[in-house]
Amino acid sequence: MRILAVTPYYTPEGGGLEQYAHAILGRLAARGHEVDTLSFTRLGLADTHRDGVRVIRRLATACLGNSPLHPRFLSHVRTHIRETRPDLVVGHTPVPFPAEMGYMAARREHIPFVATYHAGTMRGSTRFLGTLAALHRATFERRMIAGSDHLIAVGPYVRDHALARERERVTIVPPGVDADFFHSTSGPEGPGILFVAPLARSYAWKGADVLWRAFAKVRDVLPNATLTLVGGGDRLDEFRSLAAPFGRAVRVLGRITETELREEYRRAAVVALPSTTDAESFGMVLAEANACRRPVVGSDIGGIPDFVRDGHNGLLARPGDATDLAAKLVDVLSDESRARDLGARGRQRVVRLHDWNDLAGQTEFAFERVLNR
Repeated sequence: MRILAVTPYYTPEGGGLEQYAHAILGRLAARGHEVDTLSFTRLGLADTHRDGVRVIRRLATACLGNSPLHPRFLSHVRTHIRETRPDLVVGHTPVPFPAEMGYMAARREHIPFVATYHAGTMRGSTRFLGTLAALHRATFERRMIAGSDHLIAVGPYVRDHALARERERVTIVPPGVDADFFHSTSGPEGPGILFVAPLARSYAWKGADVLWRAFAKVRDVLPNATLTLVGGGDRLDEFRSLAAPFGRAVRVLGRITETELREEYRRAAVVALPSTTDAESFGMVLAEANACRRPVVGSDIGGIPDFVRDGHNGLLARPGDATDLAAKLVDVLSDESRARDLGARGRQRVVRLHDWNDLAGQTEFAFERVLNR
């Protein structure tokens, strides 16, 4: 099978969407399929091959929110299709523009198209961007979803909300975890809370501000509790200034390598993801933390409850409620036996349901069904 994927960015750039795309596409390439990816780059990265995937990057001429734009991208996709004649085009979305251009190019060149949807609802970080996002959902995105030959959702929440109109045509393929890489045989180094997400205005919905307020309340009960924030962005210096009075109790690390991230999971006693909107479709950091036998506390919103079973592999807190979040964090930090049980069950769940090789096989089967039709 010859596959062309269209993504906003491609690893090492981007976030969870790009990591998911690479994990699936690399494994499809390992199964003998020819895989190309067209994407944008903020950093001016050159074209390359990554794990058998040919990655072709274009420097965006502009960015609107998190959406990279280029006036000739549609033409670029069509040219690539004509030159390589893929059997199938897959667009990873809901970041506006790249996937829609992939869809339009595939339709004009009579190539089957599959959309992989990664969020509950796409919202802008400002009122203006929110208005544009709503307009985009009602027009270009709706047309792409309705016209796709098949749809893949990263979880039940995405299927039942963002893709509800086409629910019967959806295959669920959740994100996976490399459980051989993300693992731990030792306990935490102390009552540490870990947060992993971009520290950026456009990602305020990840809940860093809620966690910051909650941390003060946790320290009232557990004065030796610590907090580590991992992630780059335009608010990095702001959080470093806020952290200064706490000394070693608060660390703001910025972007780190995957190996360094694994070590932070191992040091932490609990990983928190207090997202505030249903844009959160899964929460990859929660799965990686569970793979390292660490309990998690996430918001009861979006797709997080599809992964976090309250009281089984973690706890759920009311979104935006710093007091409730603090109470759940204290609950985990003050009961080491319960924390171990939550983490152990989390590890079992990840190994059973989130193996990347199994998920690549499910994706391959969905693609083959499209082509067989």
